[in-house]
Amino acid sequence: MFWGWTMVRLSVITALLVTASATSAYADWQYTKWGMTPAQVQAAAGGKLGTRNGSDACPSCKPVPMLAGEYATEEFRFRTLFQFAAGQTLSMIDLRMHDEGGQCRSLYNSLATRYGSPVFQGGGGALQTARWLDATGGNTVFFINSAGVDGQCTIQYSPLVSNKGL
Repeated sequence: MFWGWTMVRLSVITALLVTASATSAYADWQYTKWGMTPAQVQAAAGGKLGTRNGSDACPSCKPVPMLAGEYATEEFRFRTLFQFAAGQTLSMIDLRMHDEGGQCRSLYNSLATRYGSPVFQGGGGALQTARWLDATGGNTVFFINSAGVDGQCTIQYSPLVSNKGL
């Protein structure tokens, strides 16, 4: 009897862990999921995104942003760029905001409230960076405050990389 219940419990725990692993593999940002095609992202956005080419959206971006739009919360307004690996699968989302009245600092504070202490902080002077690993959402969240350089700050969402190694 004891052995039977132990096996049932182990089966339930294993099923929960497999479900949690599968869920994190399909993590997302808002209405998108990592790995979507440009057409799928556009459909998920209700057709509201514009198409971009890499040279006018972000000349140094790799992968190339192919779609762009607007995104707003109660507190912040962003220009959003959707980047696709090899032009095929969603691999990064950039949210860019102009620093008006110290909003970049408020944005950093909002991220720290949501994700906790960053696992990395760098920069100094006119450029500051921070990175969070969001295991629950399956995202890497990278914050760049370049308000002292170009008057804006950026949040970059990308899939959380597996810790399994090679």
